Amino acid sequence: MIDYSTEFQEQDEETAGVKVQIETVAQAVVYPLDWTVETIISQLQRGNIVISPKFQRRDAWREIRKSHYIESLFIGLPVPQIVLAEKQNERGKYFVLDGKQRTLSLLQFTGLALGKYNYFKLKSLEVRTDLNGLTYEDIKADIDLENTLVRFLNQPIRCVVIRNWSTIDFLHLMFVRLNNGSLSLSPQELRQALFPGPFVDYIDDAASNSAYLKTLLKIDEPDFRMRDVELLTRLVAFSSFIDSYAGNLKHFLDETCDILNKEWDSYKPKVKSQVAAFEKAIQVSIDIFGKNEVGHKWIGDQYEKRLNKAIIDMLAFYFADEQIRQAALEKKADIVKQFKKVCEQNQAFKNAIEKTTNSLSATSCRLTIWGEVLRAVLGLNFSIPKLSNGKIQFKGFWE
Repeated sequence: MIDYSTEFQEQDEETAGVKVQIETVAQAVVYPLDWTVETIISQLQRGNIVISPKFQRRDAWREIRKSHYIESLFIGLPVPQIVLAEKQNERGKYFVLDGKQRTLSLLQFTGLALGKYNYFKLKSLEVRTDLNGLTYEDIKADIDLENTLVRFLNQPIRCVVIRNWSTIDFLHLMFVRLNNGSLSLSPQELRQALFPGPFVDYIDDAASNSAYLKTLLKIDEPDFRMRDVELLTRLVAFSSFIDSYAGNLKHFLDETCDILNKEWDSYKPKVKSQVAAFEKAIQVSIDIFGKNEVGHKWIGDQYEKRLNKAIIDMLAFYFADEQIRQAALEKKADIVKQFKKVCEQNQAFKNAIEKTTNSLSATSCRLTIWGEVLRAVLGLNFSIPKLSNGKIQFKGFWE
């Protein structure tokens, strides 16, 4: 039996093309400081350290891990540093580059957050077992725990502050290096912090409410790594601006978020239509391939266990069109058969979904080849994207 996973194949897809000049690194100011727990809580409460309410529903930690972190602060054990990047043009205001789950745990423990873990009870403590079952308010109200609370609030946490950063690529580099050797995080999390605005808020809500994205990713709640948001952002980006794609996916998605935030009023109806079409596209993809197989590459006699973003992009791009989608439902077995065949026999297609998947040629190649396969299977004469003069040319399926 295949052990399906929600891991993606292209973990470094967005960071492969990141280039940072030595002058950019030298220009940044990085310095450490020790803030007490009380100071960090105050900065969070006043909005100087920003953790958006939407992030708070994408919680990677459960009560035991949160409780162990809080216990470490109660008993004075060393804890990992928090890395803060100062917002450009807003001196004294920061977003969390590394340590967001720890910072969120502090917010929740002290009752300053949103969601189900707000004011959580400590559990499974191994040293301060007397605090098991207590909330922050319980500890504050117990006169016998006054000194315990004082020591907790005065416990220092090392913070590293980054100021005078000049490019988003520099922060991406910092973000990736900070997370090397730990749980691999999606660049979408950093994108949410760098490009706040109405489009980013909308796409976050849409992803959180998508039942089919949850089925695809095999999750019950909004994905704490924001892969659901990234998949929706990719679809909107390729649907809206495919002719401006130059092969750097990170820049492409960053620019999409920036443009749509700034011009949200004019783009809003179109984006909502695209998201609705994406939902139907994923629904049909699941119906055709099966919930365990959809988005996985065929490798001889079975599907690869990891999800493949390039394949998901490709399926969603075509099945977002209603006429193609409806015709595909009549040819499900043929589509699966041809998908397996092209994965096995077409070397150009294999390269376009396996290696440097974000390059301009790879993106164009898989869209073109899969479009030709679909046209043959469905007997429809729709237009497909073509690479010409250094751009992917596409004006619509029926133009």
